[in-house]
Formats: sequence, structure tokens, C-alpha cells
Amino acid sequence: MKVVKKFLPFVVLGCLVYFMATRVDWPATTLALKSIPIGVLVGAVALNMIAAVTLVTVNFSLVAHVSKFRCLARIEGINSRVLGLSTILPTALVAAYKVREFQKVLESTSKSLAFFLLVKLSSVLVAISVIFFFGFKGLSVNADIFESTTFTIALSCVIFAGCLGVFPSIRGRVKDSVAGILPEKVKNALSSGASLLGFKSWGWGVSTQAVAFLLVIASTWLIAFSINGEIPLTALLIGRATTILALLVPISVAGVGAREVSFLAVLPVFGVGASDAITLVLILLLVQWMTGLLGFGYSVLLSKLAKD
Repeated sequence: MKVVKKFLPFVVLGCLVYFMATRVDWPATTLALKSIPIGVLVGAVALNMIAAVTLVTVNFSLVAHVSKFRCLARIEGINSRVLGLSTILPTALVAAYKVREFQKVLESTSKSLAFFLLVKLSSVLVAISVIFFFGFKGLSVNADIFESTTFTIALSCVIFAGCLGVFPSIRGRVKDSVAGILPEKVKNALSSGASLLGFKSWGWGVSTQAVAFLLVIASTWLIAFSINGEIPLTALLIGRATTILALLVPISVAGVGAREVSFLAVLPVFGVGASDAITLVLILLLVQWMTGLLGFGYSVLLSKLAKD
């Protein structure tokens, strides 16, 4: 199993390279890449920075009840460094770094882990909700397959989450059931971080991640519209939601692989041609790297401000 987990990302990359080599009209793709205005790239990077950095800081401020400038600048610096590191390091290492840095601010490993899980699971819930509400309806190809699998799973998750939110008794039973199968150390850690996992905190978490999702979609739409104004917005929504879920699986190398495979799998179902799809994927990868580089520079600036 460890061998599979270790080499799976490289298998995915290999399939991605094979797709690019055999299915893409590179002269047309090159022309499309050259036609992207610089302003579109700048706007896409700015929207991604707000979504991945600033909104997480806002979430932290609301959940942890922190309003001091130095502390918020420190959190913003952590988030921007995490964004930069995510372009060059494996997801697991980036997650470990983020938890460790939040632990220094919160002075509690359990609270740091709780906040990390709050952000991550809120993002996943938003992705599942998007897939549910759009439900792959209106697809011209293989709609029945998607509606009978992904749609059903998403619907079940949303209904379950809704029941947890509306009925406190159900929340209590689920909590007791989960606590019964967890090791004692894990239960103690979650108990210590419970102050960051209240129902209101989940509300803030889902709200901020929903806004972040919309900002990323806006940046993706800017790029897609520059490539081909006929790329459906629904395809971008489903592609981004699928990417969030794909990032939970170890199929990427420093973030490269999950998004590309997700969009290349979703876009053709909506009638998007291979050249347009690969152009969008390449521009999104470029934007990711540009945003990561900006994240590193922003973190250095914030470090200086926090010390002054």
C-alpha cells in the first residue's frame, strides 16, 4: 500500500504527459496561451491570493476571536507561506507545517489541529454542496452514470450535514458514537480543541470557504473566457469542486496533478475541446505558481511588519 501511495502521483503525472503528447493540438494551444492578456493573469492571481490567504485569516479571526494586528499579520504570513510551499512540497508536509505554525499562535496542538480540520472540512463541504446542487444535470454525455454515483453520494452527505445542524440530539449521538471508537489520546486532543469546533465556528468556516470558492471560480472564469467564451460556467464549478475532493487523495506532486486531472476529466463531458481544456489547465498551473511566488514575497513583508 505504501508503494502504491508513493508512486501513484507519478503515474498520474505520466498519464497527464501522455494525454498532452497525444491529444493536444499544440500549435493551436500555443496561440491560445499567447493570447491571454497580462491583466487577466494579474486579476486571477489577486483573486487566488485573497481566497487562499486573506479569507483563511478572516476565518481564524472569527473563530479564535483574535483582532490584534500583529497576531493577524502573523496568521496572514503563515497562510501566505503555506500557499508558497504548496507549489513545491507534498501536501502532507505542507499540512504538517501549517498545523505546527498555528500551534505556535494558539499555544495548543489540539486547537491548531482543530482549526486546520475546520478549514479543510468546510472546503470539502462546499465542494460536495456544489456537486449536489448542480448534480451533473444537463450533461450530454454519461449523465446517468454521474447522477447515480456522485450525485447520490453528495446528496447523502448534504442531507446528513443538514440533520447534524438542525437536530442537536443527532449531533450528540454521532459525537458519542465517534468518541466510542477513537483512541483515548485522540479524544483528549479533540476535547481540548473543542472551543474552536462549535456550531458557530462551522458556520464561519463554511461561509468563508464558500466565498473563497467563488473567488477562485471568478479567477478561473476570467481565464476560461479569455480562451473561449463558450466554456460553460457549470463545467468550471464542477471542475473546481472535483479538484478539492481530488486533493484529499495522494495523486499529486506538489499540487500538480489533482487539478489538472480533475479539469481534464470534467471539461470534455461538457463539450469543451481538448485544446481549450489543456490551455485552461496550463494557465491555471501558471497562475498557481505565480500565486505561490507572490505568497513567499508577501510572507516576508508580513514578517517584517509583525516585528515592528
